[in-house]
Amino acid sequence: METVTNAKKVFSWLKQNNFSICLLQELHCIQESKETWEKQWGNELFLSGNSSNSLGIGILINSNTFYEILEHREIIEGRLQILKLKINDSTITLLYIYAPNTDDTLVFTTIENTIIEHNSETLILGGDFNNVLNFKLDKLNGRQDTNKKCSQKINDIINNNDLHDIYRLRYPDTKRFTWHSNHTPPIFCRLDYILISANLLNSVTKCNIIHGFFIRPLSSYSIFKSRQCSKRTWIFLVK
Repeated sequence: METVTNAKKVFSWLKQNNFSICLLQELHCIQESKETWEKQWGNELFLSGNSSNSLGIGILINSNTFYEILEHREIIEGRLQILKLKINDSTITLLYIYAPNTDDTLVFTTIENTIIEHNSETLILGGDFNNVLNFKLDKLNGRQDTNKKCSQKINDIINNNDLHDIYRLRYPDTKRFTWHSNHTPPIFCRLDYILISANLLNSVTKCNIIHGFFIRPLSSYSIFKSRQCSKRTWIFLVK
């Protein structure tokens, strides 16, 4: 969202779809953008990043959502932030990750330590992990051993903290992807996940990966939606 026009288009589309909590990446944001974007969005947004050329993630909360912010912290600039909030008497810890495309496990070790530090009963870990968790189901074409150390680390975090890949639970054999390359043949991957605590499983009534919003002819976005209690929709707008 490098320009004011792009931001307006994205915010307008999100409002039209009545999304409650949105996780956006590749914002290329600087702190000076925050005030302008909050006016355009019409409510609070929580940014991480300080570059107009790369990275940048944001958590947007719709003004129709009743909530109380308990904590917000940027853990890794442009890559990782935590938002702890209270919604309908429930306290939720939201960790939003935009991982680098390397096999360095540092960012995931940081996530692991943050989870231990907060010891939250209700946790949502979501975003662009830039890693494939299941090479059989989450990747088509290309190498089958990409970033294997990180992939194993993420799976360890899932298993050790009783987290659940809600999309894979609902669609155990479906191959749907959130990223593709321009190689020949093209490579398709599911790199974006919503991992949730066990106590949230019964609250999710619907989740899906659908074609997304286009702000430039060459920018392809997918949307991962997870609906809770038929009232709150969580969305990832992923590049």
